[in-house]
Amino acid sequence: MILFLQGVSFAGDAERQQSEFYYADVPYESEVIKSSAGTVFGITMSAVTANGWVAVYDVSSASDITSSTEPKIEVQQATQYNTGGKDFPDGLKFYNGIVTEGDNAQGVIYYY
Repeated sequence: MILFLQGVSFAGDAERQQSEFYYADVPYESEVIKSSAGTVFGITMSAVTANGWVAVYDVSSASDITSSTEPKIEVQQATQYNTGGKDFPDGLKFYNGIVTEGDNAQGVIYYY
Protein backbone atom coordinates (compact mmCIF):
# COMPACT_ATOMS: atom_id res chain seq x y z
CA MET A 1 0.00 0.00 0.00
CA ILE A 2 2.79 2.46 0.83
CA LEU A 3 4.51 1.84 -2.49
CA PHE A 4 1.29 2.61 -4.32
CA LEU A 5 0.85 5.96 -2.55
CA GLN A 6 4.47 6.90 -3.17
CA GLY A 7 4.01 6.30 -6.91
CA VAL A 8 1.03 8.63 -6.96
CA SER A 9 3.04 11.46 -5.42
CA PHE A 10 5.78 11.06 -8.00
CA ALA A 11 3.21 11.23 -10.81
CA GLY A 12 1.84 14.48 -9.35
CA ASP A 13 5.32 15.99 -9.16
CA ALA A 14 6.03 14.98 -12.75
CA GLU A 15 2.92 16.79 -13.96
CA ARG A 16 3.94 20.14 -12.47
CA GLN A 17 4.82 22.78 -15.02
CA GLN A 18 6.83 25.95 -15.02
CA SER A 19 6.52 29.16 -16.97
CA GLU A 20 9.15 31.86 -17.28
CA PHE A 21 8.31 35.56 -17.32
CA TYR A 22 10.28 38.68 -18.21
CA TYR A 23 8.81 42.11 -17.58
CA ALA A 24 11.27 44.88 -18.38
CA ASP A 25 10.33 46.40 -21.73
CA VAL A 26 6.82 47.74 -21.10
CA PRO A 27 5.54 48.72 -17.64
CA TYR A 28 2.83 46.53 -16.13
CA GLU A 29 2.97 43.70 -18.62
CA SER A 30 0.76 40.68 -17.99
CA GLU A 31 0.71 37.07 -19.13
CA VAL A 32 -1.89 34.32 -18.92
CA ILE A 33 -0.16 31.30 -17.40
CA LYS A 34 -3.30 29.15 -17.27
CA SER A 35 -6.84 30.21 -18.25
CA SER A 36 -8.55 27.63 -16.03
CA ALA A 37 -8.32 26.51 -12.40
CA GLY A 38 -4.88 25.46 -11.19
CA THR A 39 -2.46 25.29 -8.29
CA VAL A 40 0.68 27.37 -7.76
CA PHE A 41 3.55 25.70 -5.90
CA GLY A 42 6.08 28.52 -5.99
CA ILE A 43 7.39 31.63 -7.66
CA THR A 44 10.90 32.98 -7.93
CA MET A 45 11.73 36.43 -9.30
CA SER A 46 14.76 38.62 -9.77
CA ALA A 47 14.67 42.39 -10.17
CA VAL A 48 15.95 43.42 -13.63
CA THR A 49 16.29 46.99 -12.37
CA ALA A 50 15.45 48.65 -9.06
CA ASN A 51 11.91 48.13 -7.74
CA GLY A 52 11.09 44.94 -9.62
CA TRP A 53 7.81 43.22 -8.80
CA VAL A 54 5.46 40.51 -9.94
CA ALA A 55 1.86 39.81 -8.88
CA VAL A 56 -0.20 36.68 -9.51
CA TYR A 57 -3.98 36.91 -9.87
CA ASP A 58 -6.80 34.39 -9.69
CA VAL A 59 -8.40 35.44 -12.99
CA SER A 60 -8.76 33.78 -16.40
CA SER A 61 -7.52 36.64 -18.60
CA ALA A 62 -5.36 39.74 -18.37
CA SER A 63 -8.40 41.91 -19.15
CA ASP A 64 -9.96 40.71 -15.86
CA ILE A 65 -7.31 42.66 -13.91
CA THR A 66 -8.67 46.05 -12.85
CA SER A 67 -7.58 48.63 -10.32
CA SER A 68 -9.70 46.88 -7.68
CA THR A 69 -8.44 43.33 -8.36
CA GLU A 70 -6.37 42.02 -5.45
CA PRO A 71 -3.37 39.81 -6.27
CA LYS A 72 -3.15 36.44 -4.56
CA ILE A 73 0.68 36.52 -4.53
CA GLU A 74 3.11 39.47 -4.67
CA VAL A 75 6.91 39.35 -4.77
CA GLN A 76 8.99 42.58 -4.79
CA GLN A 77 12.66 43.46 -4.72
CA ALA A 78 13.88 47.03 -4.24
CA THR A 79 17.44 46.47 -5.44
CA GLN A 80 18.53 45.47 -8.94
CA TYR A 81 19.55 41.79 -9.28
CA ASN A 82 18.12 40.83 -5.87
CA THR A 83 16.09 37.62 -5.92
CA GLY A 84 13.01 36.72 -3.92
CA GLY A 85 10.34 34.12 -3.97
CA LYS A 86 7.55 32.30 -2.22
CA ASP A 87 6.95 28.57 -1.93
CA PHE A 88 3.67 26.80 -1.30
CA PRO A 89 4.56 23.13 -0.62
CA ASP A 90 0.89 22.10 -0.40
CA GLY A 91 -0.07 24.31 -3.33
CA LEU A 92 -2.09 27.53 -3.45
CA LYS A 93 -5.42 27.00 -5.27
CA PHE A 94 -6.49 29.30 -8.10
CA TYR A 95 -10.12 28.83 -9.11
CA ASN A 96 -10.46 31.00 -12.25
CA GLY A 97 -6.99 30.95 -13.83
CA ILE A 98 -3.40 32.04 -13.23
CA VAL A 99 -2.31 35.43 -14.62
CA THR A 100 0.91 37.25 -13.79
CA GLU A 101 1.58 40.96 -14.03
CA GLY A 102 4.82 42.78 -13.29
CA ASP A 103 7.45 45.35 -14.03
CA ASN A 104 11.27 45.19 -14.01
CA ALA A 105 11.24 41.49 -13.08
CA GLN A 106 12.11 38.11 -14.48
CA GLY A 107 11.56 34.70 -13.01
CA VAL A 108 9.70 31.42 -12.97
CA ILE A 109 6.31 30.33 -11.66
CA TYR A 110 5.73 26.67 -10.78
CA TYR A 111 2.15 25.46 -11.19
CA TYR A 112 -0.17 22.64 -12.13
